[in-house]
Amino acid sequence: MAARGRHVASLLLVYPGALGYAGVSTPIEDVQQMLQEHQYDYDLVPADELTKKARVVGSGIELRNETYEGIVVPGLESATPELLEKLAEFAQAGIPVVFADRSPSRVVQRELNPEQWLSLLDAASFRLSENPSRLPFVLREAGVGPQIVFHGNGREHLRLLHRVRDGRNVWFLSNEDVSVAIAGWVRLPSMASGDSLLAWEPVTGSVGSRRNVQQADRRRSHGANSMLHCRLTDRC
Repeated sequence: MAARGRHVASLLLVYPGALGYAGVSTPIEDVQQMLQEHQYDYDLVPADELTKKARVVGSGIELRNETYEGIVVPGLESATPELLEKLAEFAQAGIPVVFADRSPSRVVQRELNPEQWLSLLDAASFRLSENPSRLPFVLREAGVGPQIVFHGNGREHLRLLHRVRDGRNVWFLSNEDVSVAIAGWVRLPSMASGDSLLAWEPVTGSVGSRRNVQQADRRRSHGANSMLHCRLTDRC
């Protein structure tokens, strides 16, 4: 079930595996952990693919037939002119571009004037999260919120996967720590009062109805290891 449909994420995360020139950089695992712990779903993108194929469409970034609200760049010491220029294009269009931990201080091609390219960081509306732990707060300040809102205990263990199947939303919620129960409220977006949900527990295979969604779109989670929510009319 979790593999069916189209993955929908609100953020792009630049993959540093392709950034052999980056110098001192922030481990992408630290950035991923912060995003995951605060229920941000994202897609990884190599810098080369980003510079060649991503473009501004409206108020978002279009890539691979998907549209993203913002982009996160793990802290890096050096960047190519192409990457800086593409990020500046996004920022100047009003799309949140957030560097996690540090922003570039060097340009790779030494024959170019580094000040010319680094000045893009000042001219555009880039944002800096001083350390990865502040990244969720910086994103919210930039207008990019998590795809679901969770209130309760164990948020740091809650992981999210959002897919769209046959035009309907499917939310896969999982507990990364089987020794700790997650209990609280989950707010799902884009649902009207009176809608119904199906909740599927993958471990036991049980399927239960969550009828009459409250006006605040809140669903109680009772310490499940993992749970998938979909519209009652979906074929789960």
